[in-house]
Amino acid sequence: MTGTSISERLADGDLTTAVAEATEAVKAAPADTAARGLLAELLCLAGQLERADTHFGLIGTQDPGAAMGVSLLRKLVRAEAARSDWHQAGRLPEVLGETRVDLRPYVEAGLALRLGEAARAGELLAQAETARVPRAGRCNDRPFEDFRDLDDRYGGFIEVLTGAGDYRWVALDAVRRIRFAAPRRPRDLLWREAELELTDDLTGTVYLPAIYMGAPDDDDPLRLGRTSTWVEAAPGLVCGKGQRCFLAGEESVGALDLETIEFG
Repeated sequence: MTGTSISERLADGDLTTAVAEATEAVKAAPADTAARGLLAELLCLAGQLERADTHFGLIGTQDPGAAMGVSLLRKLVRAEAARSDWHQAGRLPEVLGETRVDLRPYVEAGLALRLGEAARAGELLAQAETARVPRAGRCNDRPFEDFRDLDDRYGGFIEVLTGAGDYRWVALDAVRRIRFAAPRRPRDLLWREAELELTDDLTGTVYLPAIYMGAPDDDDPLRLGRTSTWVEAAPGLVCGKGQRCFLAGEESVGALDLETIEFG
């Protein structure tokens, strides 16, 4: 199968078939690093991180000239695995930047959800939302009076992955500006590359997870971020699946549509 055929599968929202066809393409031409790289990116979208890492590693062996680019991708896989560790096992992330926001309620709510204590999580997140101070700014050059994730679990912060292989939280009050690179490859549907500038003048490239954790394995549109669904886990506690969405003022903006976010 050709890359064009696989792209058509993605355009149709059929990740399962795209992975199957990419796998056959690599079996047919195991020395084709471009085909192997495409498969590895699709495996990331499918949540098969160990398989993806194996293929990225093989590319570095087959083509030493690609080692630097492959190294970054393997670190992003490692960061995504750490993100999964937080959501699945409660492994705490570190906070990037200086903040006055108390993020402990979000941590405690995440732990409560894993214990099946959705009502307790809802109470903690409601307290965090009450304490959150709105910040005005502009999203894609449109003004807003407040900005936050539509999923209540992330109301006061954003998740980011770093090129060093780390999973971090960034409180919204620590953000000055984010400029997003235009999506070009399948992996950009999963991780939006962006230049992040914080209020303490720290700047750098980060990758914003564009898909909420936990999409079912048999729901390709959700895994590709073609759609979003919302579940009320407890009264007032809304959790998302599929494409991450933000509330900019009164407007919902998908993570794949973000170009710029500026505060102040």
